Amino acid sequence: MPISLFAVATFLGIGGAPAQAVPDSAELSPALAAAIVRDLGISPAQFLDRADRAQQLSAFANNARDHFPAAFADVWLDDSGRPVVAVRPGAQETGLRDAARAAGFIATITTDTRPAKQTRPQSISDTFGVPSRSPVAVGDRPIMGGDRYIVRKRSMFEFCSMGFNATDAQGNAVNITAGHCEINGPAEASAAESTLLMHVHAGADQPAYPFEGSTDQPLAETLLDTLTQRPIENVAVLAKPVDTSHDYAIVRPAHTVTHRFENNLIGVAGAAAVSIDGIADPIIGAPVCKSGATTGFTCGTISAADQKMDVEVIQNHNLFATTLFGLPGDSGGPIFSGTKAVGVLTGASIATSPSESSLVYGLPVRIVLDENPGLRIRTQ
Repeated sequence: MPISLFAVATFLGIGGAPAQAVPDSAELSPALAAAIVRDLGISPAQFLDRADRAQQLSAFANNARDHFPAAFADVWLDDSGRPVVAVRPGAQETGLRDAARAAGFIATITTDTRPAKQTRPQSISDTFGVPSRSPVAVGDRPIMGGDRYIVRKRSMFEFCSMGFNATDAQGNAVNITAGHCEINGPAEASAAESTLLMHVHAGADQPAYPFEGSTDQPLAETLLDTLTQRPIENVAVLAKPVDTSHDYAIVRPAHTVTHRFENNLIGVAGAAAVSIDGIADPIIGAPVCKSGATTGFTCGTISAADQKMDVEVIQNHNLFATTLFGLPGDSGGPIFSGTKAVGVLTGASIATSPSESSLVYGLPVRIVLDENPGLRIRTQ
């Protein structure tokens, strides 16, 4: 690297993100590693490497917007995982191009940002549109991101997935999930918090994806079995419901099960968990995976950022779109890149099988943290 270009990047403070150790791919859950290979066609080591590159791009972009506002257009990872900085021609073009190259990125001249795919999303709380197995047992094991929970109000109910475990400003254990899983409307929720229920039966049923061996039991009987024939436990309440612009809720555990939320794990039934060690920004092209109670681990890439859309009559802002596969019941589940939290799953353009094209949308966790001072994602 020429010294002059290195000096430009160093002087402006817009080189790559501070060097951090990339997790060893051998530390990933075998179930997650299998999903990465199946859905992304890359190795677990490549997944971690591309996730790290995306966050280096994010750090570069945050500074480049301030130093080169006339020239900065966008950043993304291309289909080969290479970091790209889009530079507008004209004023400040040369400075930004040189800084990008000094940081080891590709600089491309453009008149626009990268185009994003658009489809109309819908919420993916559980509507029982596909066969599904019963929720996984809780017992006394840790409650993790991706675990199924039930919200019930008289004859109404929602099936959703736990998101990221966190701590609030007072250090109390909480979980961040999707707000539309709250059955009470925004006006009611402040007066009547919904209770989250989880099964405590002894079975360890696997998620339905990829559908081999799914039950042929009629859906009505499956629902009856799920709600009435297996013991359930009150584990938490939705302490912060859907608001008017961001679809998330803060889950507050019941006192008797608080210790089960005191972990940084994401998992699926019967498989080793993944440990979250930080947070990441949604960079276009970055590889991401999610855990959901219906489909388990699935992976894809981020295809758009800062999206605005309607989900269950609520207009949501600042969402990112992904090529992840998700189905009803995955709402609220954690979306992560490498071993870092990116967002909670909030909506989708639903496909009926993994072979069909679909988009899954998430709300960045940074937005949730910004709106709740003192809230922190658990990293141990």
